[in-house]
Amino acid sequence: MKKSISIFLIFILGSPAFCRQTQKAQIKYNEIRTYTIPFTNQEKIEKAVIYTFQNSGFTITNYEPELGFISARKTFDTKSTDKLRVSRHLIEMGIFGTATIFSWGIMSPSLIEPSCRLKKELEKKPVVIDSFVSLTKLGDKSIIKLSLIEKIYENKDGYCYRKDSPRKIIKIKNPKIYEEFFTQVDSNIY
Repeated sequence: MKKSISIFLIFILGSPAFCRQTQKAQIKYNEIRTYTIPFTNQEKIEKAVIYTFQNSGFTITNYEPELGFISARKTFDTKSTDKLRVSRHLIEMGIFGTATIFSWGIMSPSLIEPSCRLKKELEKKPVVIDSFVSLTKLGDKSIIKLSLIEKIYENKDGYCYRKDSPRKIIKIKNPKIYEEFFTQVDSNIY
């Protein structure tokens, strides 16, 4: 059974149609995040990108003018609940609640941990948006490539928050965000 499933997956994932589809998606994403400017003053473009980041609430974390690399970060809190985890905690509370009833209260301390986890799951979580810009000069044009990555972290109160380990990492692929950023950069250059 396992052998037939693995052969099926290799057949599907290795098919030329699947590979072409992923290549098309990658090409479309690269087109969205790339902007060409008929302007070669690298320093002015870098200043416009930095100014755009700072106007959008980002903090510049790394700036390498020789390499044409700029990275920025924006941090905010948002409500992001995982419905599967919430339902798991509710089921756990129901099981321990039933056990508490049938044990005449002896199992009541076992309700503390699932209720704390449920409370932490429903609180706001810190979100970090990391952005990376690379600037390259190509003849009489300059090319700006922007990458935006959203990281959703665990709760930040020390109970289950580790700064290094995000729960979810999402590559932002919304073309409107990239268009708006490049429009702002364009207006800041001129």
